[in-house]
Amino acid sequence: MEGVAERVGISPRQLQRIFREKSEMTFSQYVESYRLQCIREELVRSSMTLEQIALENGFATSNYLHYVFKKTQPYIAAAF
Repeated sequence: MEGVAERVGISPRQLQRIFREKSEMTFSQYVESYRLQCIREELVRSSMTLEQIALENGFATSNYLHYVFKKTQPYIAAAF
């Protein structure tokens, strides 16, 4: 977030406040949501395994990716 704030010339705190006012979610929540959307699309169109996709996208294990999906998505990653 600090990098984004610096690029647009405002403080991280100010960016967080503005972002939350406009999107009704925190910057971190948005990044996680976007990241999971990209992974969901990759699961649909890729022949890679869930483990491969998890590792490629910065998750230590597919179990952790599954946990994050289960926590935030209406369906689980294994359904793909």
